[in-house]
Amino acid sequence: MKVILLNEYLFGDMKVMYFIDNETKNVELMLVPIDTQIVNWDEKKQSVDSLVQLKIVGDTYLGGYAGGVTMRQGESTTLLKYKEQKFNSMEEKDQIITTLKDDRGYEVKHYLTWYKNSKSLNTFTKFYNKSSDIVTLEMISSFSIGGITPFTTGDAYHTLKAHRLRSVWSMEGRLETNTIEDFQ
Repeated sequence: MKVILLNEYLFGDMKVMYFIDNETKNVELMLVPIDTQIVNWDEKKQSVDSLVQLKIVGDTYLGGYAGGVTMRQGESTTLLKYKEQKFNSMEEKDQIITTLKDDRGYEVKHYLTWYKNSKSLNTFTKFYNKSSDIVTLEMISSFSIGGITPFTTGDAYHTLKAHRLRSVWSMEGRLETNTIEDFQ
């Protein structure tokens, strides 16, 4: 099997799942309600979406029509490989630290924290430059959630709606609801 469940954690009413692609060593984060069952990965039309999105000045952009439109899934993101994951349970909180690295000497640590009895999670990412080169980060994510439709086979075309609040001039706070396809 190409993609396997790396680890699963239960926090209150949430199930936190980490999947790893055995070939690329990319890791994905998926969050689902604790009492739900997800579809087997082999029945989905998706690949692992990296837990951390990273763009370094000089990276090549994603191909196709994405160049200059998004910094997601760029060169540095695809070079990140799983190194280790640690779980720390403390009196007030539980924390998962997932470490990803690439061969150029860069390392990222993704922190996911659940404060006990809370209904939310906190996340942040730290970047470590262990190379002798100077690098400039253009973008780093605090989280990236994949598996947006883990409860049905295929890609659930035109069945999922997204809600977004606009943040451009004169449209601040305006709610838009549309299918994911219409939002592109």
